[in-house]
Amino acid sequence: MEDACIDWCYDRYEDGKFGDQKYLDDWTTRFKGVHVLEHLGGGLASWNVEQWPFVSKNGNKILFKDNDRNVNFEAVFYHFHHVRFFKNDIVDLGWRHPTMPVVANLYVPYIIELARVEELVKSIDATFNIPLQDFKLIKSEGLKNKIKYLIKVIYRYNVFNTKKLIAKYSKS
Repeated sequence: MEDACIDWCYDRYEDGKFGDQKYLDDWTTRFKGVHVLEHLGGGLASWNVEQWPFVSKNGNKILFKDNDRNVNFEAVFYHFHHVRFFKNDIVDLGWRHPTMPVVANLYVPYIIELARVEELVKSIDATFNIPLQDFKLIKSEGLKNKIKYLIKVIYRYNVFNTKKLIAKYSKS
């Protein structure tokens, strides 16, 4: 099974595969003991989290609501897809725009933890440096991506000042 993870992984659809996900579709029949995770809180991500309204956060327990079944469920893990950091304290959360409760309760703690770990690494190795680009210098390939990029540049859609975002939503 480990070999299948690295056998094919491209950003294109081909023979029923796409990236690091589509090729997983047949694993429940191909490999013994593999099953689909049924807990809604496992695998939350920018592309699916908005279908479930945010309910509350109490410590590390974050709840969402499944309106179809009228039940709350706990977030187990979140896929922070496409989070990018740039010079001048800019963070880009990707093309999909999560609601501000999701940003405040999932992304902000993640950003704070990344900053904490970065400082820890720097305390061990003073030469450690993460080279960051200017946000305005990012170039996109293809007309669709260039239009999306232009919209982001003009409207700053889903792009935040990291320090302001943390100051506004951090409870520490």
